[in-house]
Amino acid sequence: AGHPGGLQVEAAIASQYTKQTVYVQDQLRAIGIDAAIKVVDVATLEKRFVSGDFAMSVYLPTQPIDEPDLFLAFYVAGGGRNYSGFNDKQVNDWYQEQSLTLDPAKRKEIVLNIQRKVLDQAPTPVLYHQIYELPYWKCVKGYYPEKQIGGHNTLKWQNVWLDEGCR
Repeated sequence: AGHPGGLQVEAAIASQYTKQTVYVQDQLRAIGIDAAIKVVDVATLEKRFVSGDFAMSVYLPTQPIDEPDLFLAFYVAGGGRNYSGFNDKQVNDWYQEQSLTLDPAKRKEIVLNIQRKVLDQAPTPVLYHQIYELPYWKCVKGYYPEKQIGGHNTLKWQNVWLDEGCR
């Protein structure tokens, strides 16, 4: 709307997010948004996030799945990762309330309210959540998932083998 010839934006990304950004670029093209990908180093990208010097980016933060305070900080005024500058009084109030709520069922209800409100406004759309499963089996040798940080490091599978006694 308001851009009859389409819209051109720059997608500033770190190199490890290239595959995801190409996917997003393709999806945006279908609705008339041309996102030119610009790969920058992580330090530059973080500096641009903090200063608000970006039009769009694909960013994959790693957060504990069971602690809403950390992930919801993307949507709270003054939140350390609220790079979009999103500010909604109801969301801010609910965020404080859920942080102080000890009853798990009540806290879950408040968090779901926050999620619904944020999804309706889409300041920072969540495209997907990547889940890392860490299996352990005594017959598998050389597999040390704890050496990965947030699942982003590449585990060298050539160092993993099945113990001969388990076959």
